[in-house]
Amino acid sequence: MTRPVDVTGHPLAGNFRIDKNGVWFHDDEEVTHERTWKYLSGSLNVDDGGQVYLTDGKVRIDVEVEDAPLVVTALRATPDGVRLRLHDDTYANLDPATIAFKANTPYCAARNGLTAKFSTAAYMQLAEYIEEDGDAYTLVLGGKRYPLPIQRS
Repeated sequence: MTRPVDVTGHPLAGNFRIDKNGVWFHDDEEVTHERTWKYLSGSLNVDDGGQVYLTDGKVRIDVEVEDAPLVVTALRATPDGVRLRLHDDTYANLDPATIAFKANTPYCAARNGLTAKFSTAAYMQLAEYIEEDGDAYTLVLGGKRYPLPIQRS
């Protein structure tokens, strides 16, 4: 649970939560203003202990995260690798070594040490680069092969 922070009068006062779909909540009310939740998303960081938090450079407010703080909505292969489009309309480069699976859903490192969960659509795009390799699966990008931690059902 997010710890209350006494920042009375500060614009980031209150408790923040991100649900499993990447939807923001402030004091249990959905943040529906697009520029506001995109600003919040862009202000996210994670500490060495894995706690996700908001910061404006002066104040730190811990954020409760149900699953992953970011969602990959699309990807595009380039000559330099794979660019991920995140749900807040920002981009990150995919480091294939950071791909992990939880309940058959891929996750990866995105930005500022934050984890991103692949949407179904983004996973289908990623699957185009996955090959069966005996009893394992391999991501093939730019002639390089990256073993994936997927177990056969």
